[in-house]
Amino acid sequence: MTKENVLVLIDCQCDFIDDPKNPGSLAVKGAYEDMQRIAQFIKEKNPSDIILTLDTHNKMDIALSSWWLDAQGCNVKPFTPISLDDVVSGKYRSTIDSLQTYSEYYVSQLEVQGNKSLFIWPDHCIKGTLGHEVHPIIVQAVKDWELMNNKKAQYVEKGQNPYTENFSVFKAEVELVKYPETLLNVDLINKIDQFNTKYFAGEAKSHCVADSTIDFLKNINNPSSVVILENCMSDVPGFNSDKFMEFVKEKGCVIENVIESKKLRM
Repeated sequence: MTKENVLVLIDCQCDFIDDPKNPGSLAVKGAYEDMQRIAQFIKEKNPSDIILTLDTHNKMDIALSSWWLDAQGCNVKPFTPISLDDVVSGKYRSTIDSLQTYSEYYVSQLEVQGNKSLFIWPDHCIKGTLGHEVHPIIVQAVKDWELMNNKKAQYVEKGQNPYTENFSVFKAEVELVKYPETLLNVDLINKIDQFNTKYFAGEAKSHCVADSTIDFLKNINNPSSVVILENCMSDVPGFNSDKFMEFVKEKGCVIENVIESKKLRM
């Protein structure tokens, strides 16, 4: 049985938002205005269901500074790329000796896959911190939607496993058989796919939105049922989403923009 529509909100969390009063640790330029447009969309479209993903990390994570040391024994600075050659040569090494072999394996797998190299990010979305929380604009919009429809939005955490990255909500960058949560989440794909129309929005367009949407499209039969709310997502500074947009257009997805309403701006 199909349902009308679902809004999939990717990582609308405080650490990704360039809130003028309290910018996040990995703030995406344009994200604050994206949140306002998403809130407007929820109010005006009143989707049948809402699913929110939550990027979720521990302090010790393979893509954070705490995992890596440089040749001087200092933690690697954020925004540092790490290649397999860097690890093998000793330029960068794991802070925990017993994880060195695995660290080499992980970086080698990324290079074999050819999608992304390892990139060290600022600490972000650490569970238990304010940055992990959904941004207040979205919290209020979802709360209003829940009260109006007598429904509960669904929250899905991703990225909890420190041994691999999870840009996509559907699977990890390097899937680890030992950890089922890193494998393709077929149940979540099927849950979303039961809706006639699937709207995707959130942060960041260049990373988690792109990877989540691409993984979803690769595992469904009707890509024209997917709608990309393009002005409800923005790129991480220094990155772009050109290949992502080319992919969704080739697949036949619908590209839409939310028409802004001044009365909803905050």
